[in-house]
Amino acid sequence: MNEMPPFSRRLAISDVPPNGTWMNISAGEAERAALARDMALPEVRRLEARFHAKPWGRSGLRVTGEIEAEIVQICGVTLEPFPAQVREEVDVRLVDAADLPKMEEVPGAEHEADLDAPDVLDNGGVDLGALAAEHLALGMDPYPRSPAARGEEAASTEEEAPPVETHRPFAGLGSLLNKRDQS
Repeated sequence: MNEMPPFSRRLAISDVPPNGTWMNISAGEAERAALARDMALPEVRRLEARFHAKPWGRSGLRVTGEIEAEIVQICGVTLEPFPAQVREEVDVRLVDAADLPKMEEVPGAEHEADLDAPDVLDNGGVDLGALAAEHLALGMDPYPRSPAARGEEAASTEEEAPPVETHRPFAGLGSLLNKRDQS
């Protein structure tokens, strides 16, 4: 059974005119709380997306645009929550599953995945909310550091840095040559 995503805005391919359509979406309070829970974040303060959807190929759809979000992440150093901004570009192509080449039709496909292959339309459309949530997750810092932790790290590395010594592998050669010449 398919579970409903926490942030959902369906767009049917049949609703997209030939020259495309612009859509602005934003997550409501309950949707942001559900996204925060799903992404293990203390808070998603804002999630907005501006998408342009237009027909692509014979029966596909191309969605471009960007998402912007204000979230709260947990610092990996101090374990304190801190606010963070996420801005992520979106460029996704979608086609009907029947239009995707079969794995056995593509030589070598069993060994390599086509990373540039289009995604599959979901019941003749796309969920723009789920697409925005996916790009939010992709745009988040996987190793978040608060500004305070960055400052502490810079100060501690400056204080603890050993004096820089230049490695001179042939430094003793001069004295050996001098000794040889004096003999």
